[in-house]
Order: sequence, then C-alpha cells, then structure tokens
Amino acid sequence: MFKIILFVIIFIATQRLCHKATDGFTPSKIASNLTFNPQFETQAIDNQQEKEIRHLLEQPFTYLGRGAQAYVFASQDGEVVLKFFRHHRSRTLLANLLFTLPSPLKKRLEQSLERRKIKQEKDFQSYKLAYEHLQKETALIYLHLNKSEGLKIKIPLYDKIGVYHLVDLDQMEFILQKRAKLLYPALEELMAQNQILEAKTALSELVLLLKKRCEEGLFDKDPDLCTNFGLLEGHPIQIDGGRFTQDPIRKDPAIYKPEIIRISDRLVHWLGERSPELSLHLQKEVENVN
Repeated sequence: MFKIILFVIIFIATQRLCHKATDGFTPSKIASNLTFNPQFETQAIDNQQEKEIRHLLEQPFTYLGRGAQAYVFASQDGEVVLKFFRHHRSRTLLANLLFTLPSPLKKRLEQSLERRKIKQEKDFQSYKLAYEHLQKETALIYLHLNKSEGLKIKIPLYDKIGVYHLVDLDQMEFILQKRAKLLYPALEELMAQNQILEAKTALSELVLLLKKRCEEGLFDKDPDLCTNFGLLEGHPIQIDGGRFTQDPIRKDPAIYKPEIIRISDRLVHWLGERSPELSLHLQKEVENVN
C-alpha cells in the first residue's frame, strides 16, 4: 500500500512539474475535431499573398507564451507569430459519458458543452471581424479557421523546454500575425532612448486606432493597452483580436471620446509617472477626437 501511495504521489508530482515546465502545452491541446463552418471562411488570397505566407511558414517556431485563447509560437526570424487555439478548454472528458449520465447531470453537462461551443465560435468570429475590418491595425496576415487540404505544410514547433513537435497546418485552426513589442515596454524603450517625438507619434496613432475601431462599429470586451497592444516598427497595433463584437452604437461620434478616455486612462497615469510630457500629449490627442 505504501508503495502504491508513493507511486501516485511521484506520478502526480511529475505530471505537475512537466505541466509547469511546458506551460501546459501539448499538441493534443491545439488539436480539434471541428468540422467545416462557412461563416469562418475569409476572402481568398491571391498567388502573391500565398507565396509570402508559405515563405513565412517555412521555418521553425518556438514557444513564446499563452493567452486565454491561444498558445503562441514565434518564428525563427522573429518576424511573425503563430497562434494556435487552446481547444482543450472547449472539451471535457465527461462528454464521452454523456449518454450514460443521470438526467440532471446530463443536462448540466450539455449546457456546459454548449457554452464552450458558443465561446469558441465567438473567438473565431472576433478574429474574422479583426481580419476584415482592422487587418492593418491588428497586423493579421492570415487566418485559418477551418481545416483544409491545400496548404500541405508541416512545421516544426519547439515547446518551452525545446521538445520538437511536427504539426500539420491543414489540420489546425491557427492565426499568422506579425510580431510586435508590447506597448508599455516599447514606450519605455523610446523614453530611455530620448525618442520623445517617436513616442508622441505612436501615441497619436494609437488614438486614431481606437477611433477607427469605433468607426467600424467594433466593441472590444478586453481593451487592455498593457497586454493587448504593441508597437510594430514604431506603429501601434492591437495584438489580441479575440474580443471583438459588432456594435453599431459605437459608430456614433458622440461615443468616440468617452470610449477612448475609458481605454487610455490607465496609460495616461502610467505615462504621468514617467513622462508628464507624453502624458499631456496623449490627453490632448484624446481631447481633439471628434
């Protein structure tokens, strides 16, 4: 009995250690059994775009991190990232036992599965909205939200501890996006290098980006500038495009300024502690929104 208990303890400890070391990533967690859904198809790309995308994918990708929706891998050249959806969050082992459960438990499980399915569809729809309305502002290069047969690309992924995995992209739902520096560290870098003019330009463009989201009738449920925005070659982009919904009310110009103030207020205070000049510049740019 002691040996059995010891074995269980060691097994659990090893499992937790591996989970921590790999940040919980395994290829099975980005795999899905989703079937084709026409509402997630995007506009067809031309031959030149396809050539460029294939070129970007002809390199290894290394684990970078994870968000609420995706595991993120960075390309060897550092130019782009691949985001794979964390499909395991939409699954439950009990789904296989659905027909054997008592009625009350079966109903609760069915409701849970339905909520997860709706959440997944909302994530896909959000990225499609970003791709169609804010492709430049989100630096999205390519969306692959349905399985396919035509890519015929298998790429090497290296997880957090350097373990090699070969992934068939035709069988994956993924996002290809240009890689940017997170907004706050990028601004700190500009300030440290006394590139105040460049920082002001970036902040002015950030206000225009937030305004354009309103003009496109898009509402962002998670508008955190600290974690969801970045600078790409000095220009602001929204890194996380997974929280958009359509909201025609946002197109009302009377909403623009209050919305931008709500989103940028924390950044204003953060800048105020480091560069009052930049903080004041951002406030003036917001005030001039019409």
